[in-house]
Amino acid sequence: MAQKPQNKKNTPPARDGAKVIAAVLTAAEPRPKRSDVVGKKNQYAVRFAEHMAEHIASDLLPRLPDIAATTKRTAGSLRGKKQLDVNFSTPQVGLALGISLKSVHLRDVKGADATRTT
Repeated sequence: MAQKPQNKKNTPPARDGAKVIAAVLTAAEPRPKRSDVVGKKNQYAVRFAEHMAEHIASDLLPRLPDIAATTKRTAGSLRGKKQLDVNFSTPQVGLALGISLKSVHLRDVKGADATRTT
């Protein structure tokens, strides 16, 4: 099957993924220690998701013309509000693309389930 030619004039080149992750990890600092309380680990996960969402939204925006790219945290659904890290939507169609980031950072060292990762 023939591939569609890309419009190179309007589509920027893909960024180096390793550099993006490095920038996100730096921006999300300080990284918690394994022994830190779950609340600190969760705060780090939220910071990581917010910074990663900014990169995803900015990279997808040129590829999805006429769609608003935001890091809005919620979107409506049949079952109520859903938390999203990236929300692409238009007034005409509503939510076109929703991305919820889930990340694994540190193994939980306390509690009944010592194999759980937070």
